[in-house]
Amino acid sequence: MVLVVVFAIIANFRFDQYLFLLAYIPLTKHLITVYNNQDPRALDPELKKLALSTFALSILLAVCMISLIQDIVVNLFFGGR
Repeated sequence: MVLVVVFAIIANFRFDQYLFLLAYIPLTKHLITVYNNQDPRALDPELKKLALSTFALSILLAVCMISLIQDIVVNLFFGGR
């Protein structure tokens, strides 16, 4: 999670390209739940939540990357018009 944010900072994402951070809300809640868990059986429902949150993160990050690449192409070929 930290490395994705570091990548976004290094790649100079615009403010609207940080949309993928919305997926961090359920991921953070999942981390807290797993950390505080005492019963291994209670972790079974968490796997589905983790899988869906990870999928949402990948989709949102892909949308942000497409937007970033689109901005680069426009600026490169059309001079930012």
